[in-house]
Amino acid sequence: MAHESAPVDMSNAPSLPELVEEVRRTKRPLAIRADGKVVAEIVPAQPVVKQARHVRAGKKDASIAALAGAAGTLRQPMLWQEMREIAWEDHIAEKFGQS
Repeated sequence: MAHESAPVDMSNAPSLPELVEEVRRTKRPLAIRADGKVVAEIVPAQPVVKQARHVRAGKKDASIAALAGAAGTLRQPMLWQEMREIAWEDHIAEKFGQS
């Protein structure tokens, strides 16, 4: 691992909060050893990065308009409940091999 701190031997038994604080402070992973073998690692948490939503005026409307025809159109209007029933029947037929 790049930038790894020296492994900690658990025979010295430092407390977990001390180890966590060292990782937080150094921002480097810390290997935990027992009986001469690395048995665990404590790694710094990655910060959560939220992407900014920049929507220019009109751009949102354009993307909605682009999606409007993506699913196709019906030859005649249909109620939502009818669409759900058809979708359910198609699902059951596909799942259980009925036609």
